[in-house]
Amino acid sequence: MEYEELMDEEPENRARSWLIIPQLVRSGVLKPVDVRNIVKLSCKEKDKDIVGVIYRVVYELIDSGIVDLDDLPRCIKSKFFYKAASFMFDNDDYESAIKAYTMAIERNQNKKNALFNRALSYIILYKSDPRPDYLDLAEMDLNEVQKMESVKDDVAFLMGFIKEERGDLDEAINWYSIAVKLNKNNKLAKDALDRLRKTR
Repeated sequence: MEYEELMDEEPENRARSWLIIPQLVRSGVLKPVDVRNIVKLSCKEKDKDIVGVIYRVVYELIDSGIVDLDDLPRCIKSKFFYKAASFMFDNDDYESAIKAYTMAIERNQNKKNALFNRALSYIILYKSDPRPDYLDLAEMDLNEVQKMESVKDDVAFLMGFIKEERGDLDEAINWYSIAVKLNKNNKLAKDALDRLRKTR
């Protein structure tokens, strides 16, 4: 790979060049020292979509042990795992986002937001694969968030959802009520509250 390919005028070409880097490393075409030099080029990228690709690729390289966090240039090193997780979340890759949020939490990178977003990721996964442990893990994260700040409406809504899914409707109503009290414009909480009250 020529470094110029990562600076190509066409965003699609730059994205493609970044995406094949892990494969080139695994095949031996690129050595780790080459990757460290390549990653420095990320500081010049201005396209937000390409930056997202870079974070996901670099995360994969770190997760594979090819690159160390300390090897990253300052421009992407700060809060790296939190930012990488957020790009993964935005691309609906929730399992990878959970792993990256976990690494962010361990390093105290935007810990409160990382805990909330990890909880939300578990709940999104639960909706397509209703495993009880997803709810347990989400609730643990939300409980940690509540230790760090006063309850916000989005946390209360998710707690209500968890209680409702477990069949604890009184607690669900309580949490949805808290969410609406904190933010009367929280339509999801209002709709859930109205729906449950009609069943009582």
